[in-house]
Amino acid sequence: MVWNCIRIISFAVFIISCSNKKNSNYIDTLTVNEVISNWKNSIKEKGEPPYLGGMYVENGIVYFCITNDTYNIRNDIFERCKSSNGVIIKMCGNSKESLMQQIKILDSLLLEKDFTKLKYYGHYLDERRNKVVIMLGDTSTSNIASFRKSVIDSPNLIFEKSEEMFFE
Repeated sequence: MVWNCIRIISFAVFIISCSNKKNSNYIDTLTVNEVISNWKNSIKEKGEPPYLGGMYVENGIVYFCITNDTYNIRNDIFERCKSSNGVIIKMCGNSKESLMQQIKILDSLLLEKDFTKLKYYGHYLDERRNKVVIMLGDTSTSNIASFRKSVIDSPNLIFEKSEEMFFE
């Protein structure tokens, strides 16, 4: 009787230990730099995904801003990064592609026209805030309204006080 109990317990331990293996296609213990490197390599291979609104690193965690949150999208991000540890996914309103289209328009306008009266000095994509940042020398309400009227009006713009840049 005792031997039967020992056999049953041994068999149960064997079954449990074999079935407790992690079933995962990616490694969970990567550094931030490895996660970013894997992501960049996936962009080279597969292109930038249309759901991406931005990506940034804060306190050793890689944040992905996405426009649509589904299981397949989350899984795609984890597969591209080859990890889910140290990766946080959050929702945003704009795709990076749509923000980059606005930046292209602003680039061409900045080269073609003179905006000295508006004190418009440049712009950049802020992936953390998922917006295009406009750098103005004057961030008064009236100057921002003039910018929106004469350059481009979009809810995706935020304005920051800046100084004119000079290159030597």
